[in-house]
Amino acid sequence: MVFVSLISAAPTNAQSMSLLDLIDTLVKAGIISPDKALVVKAKIEKDFGPLTPVDQGGVFTQDLTWGSQNTQVSLLQQKLGVPVTGIFKTETLIAVKNFQKENGLPASGYVGRFTRAKLNSMSAIIPTLTGKMAVYKSSTLNPTLHSGDMLANLFSVNIKAELSDVSIQRMKLNFGPSSSAIYKQFSTIYITNSEGAILSQVDVNNTTLSKENGNYYLTLGGFSYLVPKNISKDLSIKANIYSSLTDMSTRTVSIDVDGIQGQDSFGFSRYAPTARITQDITFAN
Repeated sequence: MVFVSLISAAPTNAQSMSLLDLIDTLVKAGIISPDKALVVKAKIEKDFGPLTPVDQGGVFTQDLTWGSQNTQVSLLQQKLGVPVTGIFKTETLIAVKNFQKENGLPASGYVGRFTRAKLNSMSAIIPTLTGKMAVYKSSTLNPTLHSGDMLANLFSVNIKAELSDVSIQRMKLNFGPSSSAIYKQFSTIYITNSEGAILSQVDVNNTTLSKENGNYYLTLGGFSYLVPKNISKDLSIKANIYSSLTDMSTRTVSIDVDGIQGQDSFGFSRYAPTARITQDITFAN
């Protein structure tokens, strides 16, 4: 009887059920009492933020591939304008590959996290509970680097994931307006975790530096570093210094607003920090 009343009380489109819908449905079905429902809502809002009635059905949360059969496939087919069958077959595969080509993604036909993120970013429906990250500078001393230093610490940042896990995937460093001085000071830039493991490294040269608005940037990517929900992790920016320093000028290295990119558990891209992080570097032989 409980299951019969639960089904009759549920919305006709189960895919559009939000957390509020689910709690109200459980109350209507007599599974939980109204006072218990208030306790549950209060707990969810305390841990995750305000609850609002949102259609969660418009969000892609699962990887999809040939042979997948579920409501997420139906949603994908609807988005891509192919017949809605709920089964991932040839027509859907072709449509996915075309979508990936049009959006600068590898045309594999596999709907993984990057394709999901692109689909989600184009949707008018944004989930109530999305992850975010807070980034702050965790080292305060201005370092003095010497000729021949290896993996010398420039500065560190503390990253906290909120509301969901966040996978850090890219960091963009601003080295200021003088490219010639950069070449004479830094040979390689690294990102390491708190255990000292190297997550990414890039040699400093005219092919890896890019000029934007008069400043030179170096982007470090190709990694995925998980920061669990409600946990803080430190990442360090380190460098190898040339053995024969010919330029001793002070260098300011910074992470501009939104210079760190990650992806939350819902497949959405997240960016931080909200304020520029800077570090002055001095050099000595």
